[in-house]
Amino acid sequence: MPSSKSTSSHCLRTQRFANDGSIVNLHHLIQEEPGTMLEIPESLHKKYSKLLHGLKENGESFRNDPVLKAQYENFRIRYWKWRAKEFEIEK
Repeated sequence: MPSSKSTSSHCLRTQRFANDGSIVNLHHLIQEEPGTMLEIPESLHKKYSKLLHGLKENGESFRNDPVLKAQYENFRIRYWKWRAKEFEIEK
């Protein structure tokens, strides 16, 4: 698995940016992995963080499970590669 630094660099090359210039984040709608995802500007993700993360108590994040965390990281990398290709097609 790539280091977090190389993963972050890769994401910056492939992620799209929102109209306000913030990075587009992937967000789990019901905070479960696997689960339905949406793209949301980082600015809105920060602004509405309490609302977006209110379904789970502290410590209940899927990221606390090493298997689910790795599953999501793998998905996230593949997703942004796919979106980058889609973005190129849209140009």
